[in-house]
Amino acid sequence: MPHYAVFNFIVGILFLILGFVFLLLSIRWEKPSGNQRGITNKSGVWTGSIFMLLGVATILITLLTK
Repeated sequence: MPHYAVFNFIVGILFLILGFVFLLLSIRWEKPSGNQRGITNKSGVWTGSIFMLLGVATILITLLTK
């Protein structure tokens, strides 16, 4: 594997971890009170999802273009 492929793979894994952390934080911040249900921090969920998609895309592109 060339050096840039290894670097891209590491960056993809970091994106995945970062997205997972964002998702966990946004779910943990939620404190349902009364009839309020669901995840209240929607922006954290979107940020985490986008980071995870970026990570998956980076890893897939790296693996497909070797």
